[in-house]
Amino acid sequence: MGGRARRVRAAAALGVLGVLGLGVFAGRSPAGASTGLDGPVALVATSADVWVASAGNSSLSAFSVARVAPVGSVVARPANGLADPTALAVAGSELWVADRTTSALSVFDAGTGRHRRTVHVARRDLVTPVALAAARGVVWAADAAGTLVALDARTGRVVHVVRPSRANALSSPRALVVVGGRLWVLDEGTASLTILDARTGRLVHVVRPSASRLSAPVGLAAAGRRVYVTNAGSKSLSVFAAVSARRVAVVAAGRDRLDSPWGIAAAAGRVYVTDAAGNALTILDARTGGLVRVLRGAVYHLDDPLAVCVAGPWVWVLNGAGNSISVIGARSLRLERLLG
Repeated sequence: MGGRARRVRAAAALGVLGVLGLGVFAGRSPAGASTGLDGPVALVATSADVWVASAGNSSLSAFSVARVAPVGSVVARPANGLADPTALAVAGSELWVADRTTSALSVFDAGTGRHRRTVHVARRDLVTPVALAAARGVVWAADAAGTLVALDARTGRVVHVVRPSRANALSSPRALVVVGGRLWVLDEGTASLTILDARTGRLVHVVRPSASRLSAPVGLAAAGRRVYVTNAGSKSLSVFAAVSARRVAVVAAGRDRLDSPWGIAAAAGRVYVTDAAGNALTILDARTGGLVRVLRGAVYHLDDPLAVCVAGPWVWVLNGAGNSISVIGARSLRLERLLG
């Protein structure tokens, strides 16, 4: 499957997971162990590990942040609710996984991979979960048809349901992030940003494309007082103030080489944007939007980079076509290790 086709598949599912076996790590894997990556589509970091979801073999793989090495994997079995996982989120010590085939939310111990419980939401509200976000004891899940569901992270009980309406501009959510007590929803269908109170689900504001220059938005991230959105349509990065929701900058300079901006992460004063078509990683100054550096070329092994996160002193770039992770030093900007 080519890079473009893989991205289309990821855009529809926004992730996928599963595996065969005990569902618990059998032990710490040696540095040279197989990563188990096959069509990876999503990743998320805890303080100790980076978790990756693979579509090709329906698996979850974990990698040690300290050792930059495989830790183990979790495989699909009837009891853990995994068949075609879609999205990942970390709530406390637990890893939440949304599955678009079973319509379930599976919860695992983020340290051991042990399955703890499977949460089933009413099918009318969560048929095809495509995105997750967690903060302050609440996990938010987005359905492909526009409904948002908030669950108590400890019990799995549904505490709020927000259904799509003209007022909230929800149609086809793609990504979620919680910042400053607010839930930001990137909606692919309306090319809008819907902002809700993360505790009550009350509508706060809608950022519509006409006023914000959003164009086929695909990636969403937040850091400090800023929210960042990648626009595949205009080949740009939109920056918003987290409190006022006002657009404060648009980065679209040709020298930044945002040919196909896709995945995004922000940390420690920098913004990292994957260029899925150009096989590159663009690094920007989070305060000024100025270009820091563009990483590309065979030395980085970037191959259809779809997602990125920062964990420890490393930037972890998920390569969809390469079935690998390029781990790059956040300070040195040199490749530390290729996992895969």
